[in-house]
Amino acid sequence: MKKEYTERIGLDVKLNTLSHLVCAKYNLGKFISNRVMYFGYGDFNYKLHTTTSYYVVKVINQDTAINLCESVAMRYDVAHKHGVNSPKIYKTTDDDYVLTVTPNKTCYRLFVMQYLPYNNLYAIHYQLLLHDFEQIGEQLSLINSIDYKTAYIYDSWAIQSLQGEYSKFDKSQIDDSIKKIIDATLLQLQLVDYSQLPNSFIHGDVVDMNILKSKDNFYIVDFSSANYQLRICDLATTIADMCYTTPSYQTNINALLCGYAKHIKLNKYELDMLPLFVKCAAIIGYLNCIKEQTTNGGKYNTQLLQKYIKVITIGDTNEKQTNKPY
Repeated sequence: MKKEYTERIGLDVKLNTLSHLVCAKYNLGKFISNRVMYFGYGDFNYKLHTTTSYYVVKVINQDTAINLCESVAMRYDVAHKHGVNSPKIYKTTDDDYVLTVTPNKTCYRLFVMQYLPYNNLYAIHYQLLLHDFEQIGEQLSLINSIDYKTAYIYDSWAIQSLQGEYSKFDKSQIDDSIKKIIDATLLQLQLVDYSQLPNSFIHGDVVDMNILKSKDNFYIVDFSSANYQLRICDLATTIADMCYTTPSYQTNINALLCGYAKHIKLNKYELDMLPLFVKCAAIIGYLNCIKEQTTNGGKYNTQLLQKYIKVITIGDTNEKQTNKPY
C-alpha cells in the first residue's frame, strides 16, 4: 500500500479490521474483500466487496475539521438526490452519513457510497464527441441548479484560490513567458465586477479524472471539495481541462454551453468573463502541477502540464466567445 495514501488518514490498522466495522455499522452484509483505490488528492478511498454488493469507502483526510466531515458526505448526497449522475450515499444503522471509529486508538471518519463499475475518461483516453460535451454541460448545469449553500472548504485547485496560491508561489519555478501571462491575467481579475457573477453550489473539479463513462452516460464523482462559489468556475474548470484537446476547441466549448443552457442561462457578463476564468483555471492547474513536482521527487504529470500550458498561451483565449448558443 502506497505510503502517501496511508499517511492521509494515519492508517495503523489492517484494512480488513476497518472493513468489518463498516459492514456491521452500515448493514452491508458480510465482508469478502477490499482493495485500495489510488485516486484523488485528499482522502483515502477503497473498494469494499460484501455479500450484498460492491461499495466505495471514503476515509476522510485527517486534516479535515471534525465539524466539516458530515458536510463532506452531504455534498455527495445532495447531488445524487437532485438528479446528478453521481454515486448514492448510504447511512449507518444510526441514520448518520459519517461513521467515526477508533480501532487501535486512532480516530477514523468515513462514509460509504455506491460503487460505479466504470473507468474515468483519463484512464481510458476517451475522446469526447460533441454530444458528449453537451451531456457533461447538462450535468454541470444540474449541479449549479441545486439550492444548497454548503460549508466552505478551502481547495488549492479552485479558481478563487488563484491569487492567494500565486502569492505564496516560488516564482523562480515559472517560465518567464508564462509568468508574464499570469501577471497580466491577475491584473484583469482585479477588475472583475463580482456582483454580476452569481454564486451557486459547484463541484469545482469536473475534469476527465472525475468523470466516469458507462455505455450510455457520464457520472460525476469526487464532490469532496464542492463549495458555494461562482457558478462559471465549474464551466471554466471543465473547459480548461477538456475542451482544448482538439483544434476545434471553440466548437467543443459551444457544445458544452448548449448542454449547460438546458437548465441555466448564463447572463451576458458571465459569458464575457468566461474566457478569463478559463485562463485562470488553466493557471491554477499549471501551478499545482509545478507544486507537485517539488513534493513528488521532481516528477509531475507532463501531459497535464502541457495541456494547461496550451490553454494559458493559446492566442484567443482572452477573446469573447463567438457563436454563443443563446
